Amino acid sequence: MSKIAKESAIFFAGTLIPAAIGFISVPIFTRYFTPAEYGINALIDTSFVYINTILFGIISSIVWRYYNEYKAKDKIDVFFGIVTFLVRFSIVLTVMGTGSIVLFSKFDSYTKWLIALKASGIILTAYVSVYGIILRLDGKAKAFNVIQIFNAVANFVFIYLLTKLFGIRNIAMYISAIITAVFVEIFLLWYFRKQKKTYLPLKEMLATLMPVLSFAVIALLSNFVQNILDSSDRYMISAMQDVNATGLYDKLYGVSNRIMAIFSTVFMNLFTPYVYKSLSEKTSGVFFKELMPVYVGIFLPLVMYYSVFSGIICSILLAKEYSSWHFILPCISLGYFFVCLANFPEMVIRFEKPKFVPIGYGGALVLNIILNAILIPRFNIMGAAIGTAASYFFVLVYFSLIAKTKSISYFFTSKKKVNLLFLIPVTECIVYQFIIKQKFSIKPPFCVVLAVLMAASYFLPYLYYYFVRNKRFTQLFEEKNR
Repeated sequence: MSKIAKESAIFFAGTLIPAAIGFISVPIFTRYFTPAEYGINALIDTSFVYINTILFGIISSIVWRYYNEYKAKDKIDVFFGIVTFLVRFSIVLTVMGTGSIVLFSKFDSYTKWLIALKASGIILTAYVSVYGIILRLDGKAKAFNVIQIFNAVANFVFIYLLTKLFGIRNIAMYISAIITAVFVEIFLLWYFRKQKKTYLPLKEMLATLMPVLSFAVIALLSNFVQNILDSSDRYMISAMQDVNATGLYDKLYGVSNRIMAIFSTVFMNLFTPYVYKSLSEKTSGVFFKELMPVYVGIFLPLVMYYSVFSGIICSILLAKEYSSWHFILPCISLGYFFVCLANFPEMVIRFEKPKFVPIGYGGALVLNIILNAILIPRFNIMGAAIGTAASYFFVLVYFSLIAKTKSISYFFTSKKKVNLLFLIPVTECIVYQFIIKQKFSIKPPFCVVLAVLMAASYFLPYLYYYFVRNKRFTQLFEEKNR
């Protein structure tokens, strides 16, 4: 078995278990928490995304961009010292900002508790996120996936215990996150116990940081605008409809992307270290022509299957008030496909022309606001889904033009026989949607079995070709690790 196939198996196992727990938790907790409670949590979570982006997201960007360079120069202890300094500084700012909101805002006491606990969770996971990136860049797949599995299992168990045994409402989501983060912190302290940190004098540290400041500022602006784009529809739904509609949309949005995220997380965790290495070695053009068609070949058919079975998925996972809106799932999943595919040219731009990244997300944000303002009053949350998908498509087109990855060879392989495999999901989805679904009444369990069989008929030969038979593809990763 090739190295990339073995790593794929590890990452898939580490993603499948959290995903399975996520599917189990959805029907349980959506019947316990109300849409209004989900709406409040969604607004708080969305707001803290901005804080996390400003204070901690920028650190993650620096780690992704410069870790390998410091490691190559044998200055990894200095890098750890710089990162630790930045994290501690960000924690202080988070505490000050959250304290001001809790002390001086006019929110009710319960909402203030939600905000304080959410901030505590953000602080505790700061080191977790940074060290998680380092584990991925160092190829420590097993350790990384142990953390992922533990996070999912522990978070589910603690939420379940807090709600079922103690009757705690939506604040349980934040309490469980804190408890889980404490255990992960302890594990990371032990795992990196031998890693030295060199803390430079403040003046020298600032001088060392200067080369990365321009990149960091642009990365901050890019991530900030991107997060506004990702979350603006929640605020607009809340303003134009109500908090219940926000809760419905947020939960449907999460469910829609859950299956996509299983494979997307595996894919990105698996290939991102190789992507960043190819960018550092300036070989991304060749590398992306091999990798991007594989992404399209996996996720475009997945969108098709997900679309035709969206009603069954919602009926199994969600309460009736949620599942009646199942028809927005195909639109949301298509948008997810666009924005994930846009990540590849975006990474090229971040390395070569970083100032163009915030411009792209800014243009998409303007488009999203305009479309939401027009469509939400007319189509409710379906309007938000359409606006978001259209905005993500704009991002894909823009980044592809700037990064010069607009050629068809970046999206589909030159091998005609491989491209013909797309006929399998297209044919199956048409037959199911317009013949089987119309003429037969199939119970949900049998629909699940049918969906798995349909997907297997395409993915098994496709993945076998790329991860076993296609030596040009598998050797690409072997060569990068010699």
